[in-house]
Amino acid sequence: MDPTDPPQRVIKIRRDYNTWVADETIEDYALRFTPRAFRKWSVFRVANTAKRRHVRWDAPAVSGLVDEILQAFAPASLVEVPDQRGSEAIFLVGMPRSGSTLVADQLARHRDVRYRGELVWLPHVAQQVAQTARPSAAQLESAAATYRTQVRQDDAPARFYLDKQPLNFLHLDLIASLFPNARVIHCVRNERDTALSIWMQYFAGSEENFAYDFADIATVMQSCDKLMAHAKKKGAVDIRTVSYERLATDTAACVAELAQWLGLEGDDAGAGASTISTSSLWQVRQPVYTRAIGRWRAYAPYVPELASFSPGES
Repeated sequence: MDPTDPPQRVIKIRRDYNTWVADETIEDYALRFTPRAFRKWSVFRVANTAKRRHVRWDAPAVSGLVDEILQAFAPASLVEVPDQRGSEAIFLVGMPRSGSTLVADQLARHRDVRYRGELVWLPHVAQQVAQTARPSAAQLESAAATYRTQVRQDDAPARFYLDKQPLNFLHLDLIASLFPNARVIHCVRNERDTALSIWMQYFAGSEENFAYDFADIATVMQSCDKLMAHAKKKGAVDIRTVSYERLATDTAACVAELAQWLGLEGDDAGAGASTISTSSLWQVRQPVYTRAIGRWRAYAPYVPELASFSPGES
């Protein structure tokens, strides 16, 4: 290279890759030069090992946060709320890769449902509210107004606005406080299929930094189970559980039940064009299929960590 040439532009992903190779985080030579049949580790395991080393995720802190949520004062009792406040909000929660995209795709086809994707606004509002030990009614109303403004945007009014941020299970008490008439759809799936699917998926956001290690995935899964059970026991917000396995095998009936629960008129749910744009986009462009049910079985001999998750019935 001529010293007079301008500096070479090295994009961040290349710099990261060079760092991983330099400190032997990944089996670079094995990936590039070893015949596939002789490789000791799968591309997924090598990539996730490398990625996990370079992301921030504190599993004990997450467990501590969940314990705090379970013991914390619930702000819902602080304020008298109008009967219909929050009745336009639908929150899809649960573990990532548990069927929330499929549910959202089916519901968003209805003319009365406006799909908003995986919004960051509820976690943002939660941070604001958490700055005060006992938020006032005015603070809660301000937080609710902030969220409503962002979810409605500049579109024509809709009967329902759908927020598909699955990790909002961390904020169920806040949802019950700000939007007591909201509907929460809890998406569940076989634990081993869920864990495998998360582990094999690249997530752009830092919220899913747990996705590259099975122990971290298990921590979040256990946290989700605890918080959902807690919310359902309290009954402060209307929650309906949707099984991915049933949704995939009996889509029409499952969607019809959801539409009836929401009070959607007509049979538009599941009938229109898809409006989804997430990491599962390629999947919703295909007809609903069942081949992902029990998919973990094919990988079990190569991913022994799956044994630590419940096998369920699939």
